[in-house]
Amino acid sequence: RLIHSSALVDLDLDDLISGKSSEIRRKAFKGEWLFTSAIFSVAFPSQAKAYFLTGHGEASPDNSVRDPDYGKFAELLTREANVPWQKLSLQNTNDIPADCKLLIVANPAKATLDTNEISRIDAYLRRGGSLFVMLNNLILGPNSGIEKVLAGWGVAVSHYQVVDPRNSTAGNECTVISFNPPSHPLVKSIVAGGLPLQMLMPRWVGKTPNANPPANAPKVEELAFSSTNAVLGRYRSDGTLETNPRMGQFPLIVAVEQGGIKDVSTGTRIVVTGDQYFLNNKLIDLAANRYFAGFAINWLLDRPQVLFDGIGPRPVKTYKLLVTPVQAARLQWLLVAGLPGAVLLFGSLVWLRRRS
Repeated sequence: RLIHSSALVDLDLDDLISGKSSEIRRKAFKGEWLFTSAIFSVAFPSQAKAYFLTGHGEASPDNSVRDPDYGKFAELLTREANVPWQKLSLQNTNDIPADCKLLIVANPAKATLDTNEISRIDAYLRRGGSLFVMLNNLILGPNSGIEKVLAGWGVAVSHYQVVDPRNSTAGNECTVISFNPPSHPLVKSIVAGGLPLQMLMPRWVGKTPNANPPANAPKVEELAFSSTNAVLGRYRSDGTLETNPRMGQFPLIVAVEQGGIKDVSTGTRIVVTGDQYFLNNKLIDLAANRYFAGFAINWLLDRPQVLFDGIGPRPVKTYKLLVTPVQAARLQWLLVAGLPGAVLLFGSLVWLRRRS
């Protein structure tokens, strides 16, 4: 496994792009995460295989240049997680292959899953499969039908998107800094690193209220939340956004787990995000988005805890020394004349002492 030096740090290019500065700052060190993942993949070759669902306008995993697509996410699967992938259509009589360990549904915005596709996905989950869903934004298309599958596993999906104008620059971002429980493997290292997730127009996604869940019910956890200043919005038919003035804190990411049977199944795991954008080619390298993608893959494939504990982005602290022109001139004379002069004087004293 090769890890290039250019991959060891995340660079902050915002000031350079905006013209505020010509400096490129290092904002996070990710060497520990990359080296640990590489050692693990070499020591324990992966037998897992991932499939990207197609046929409903999903973003393409083949293209790593076009902004809305998922080529960079697919590269993360193969290069960092060591998981081969291919595309999968469940239309006609196609079924989910037996070697599928992770089914990825990324932005199904152009068509609705039919009843046969829904039943096949649900059957795959019932026998211990893993599912990663990035829900489409309703301004681009209707519900895809995957919501029906998720409802059967205790996940509720809203028609409303979460708008968090106090934590965005353009008005439609949603900077996620609230994670609970912070000890969950999906977010533990992100919380420790102090980096947020950067989402764009996410839908509200949480757990279905159930006062008395049955003993064998899946464990559904809401992991990431907006700030308490967020509001819910809904797009009208003319494309304008109607918002509810009531502010609150809303869930954006959900993890589902149902224990497996020893020697039969490893159990079902599901991750659902209300945002289709934050892992596409344009946004995956922002904030802690890439780290979340890596942790989600490892958790869905039930990989060892060593890949989660304390391994994540390490913020790089930078310091700036501000001096006045007078102080700069003094420092220049000290470096040019003062330090060499002191060495010369000390050498002269040693020479004189030895002569005497």
